[in-house]
Amino acid sequence: MERIEFNEENEFHMRARKTGYYEQPKMVRYLVDKGIVKNEKQAHYLLLGVSVFLLAIVFVMIYSRFNTEVRVYDQSGNEYTIEEQLRAIKSGAKTFDDFR
Repeated sequence: MERIEFNEENEFHMRARKTGYYEQPKMVRYLVDKGIVKNEKQAHYLLLGVSVFLLAIVFVMIYSRFNTEVRVYDQSGNEYTIEEQLRAIKSGAKTFDDFR
């Protein structure tokens, strides 16, 4: 609250930080305080590595979500793609054996 100033018209504004003032980010401070890393540089590298790892997981999940091929199995256990099943239905075949 000491950074807020009021003037005569009861308007307020926030005072800017002092130039050259550096405050360590909270995540970095947490990692150093808990002893997970030794210094600020290691904390930045760790956070960067975690971010890249999580971003890679997101891309894999998105890729696997939109790049899945549906497989269909008949009573004999034979595997077919959904495209093969749709062609069989369009041609009037009741089973895959009729289609082949």
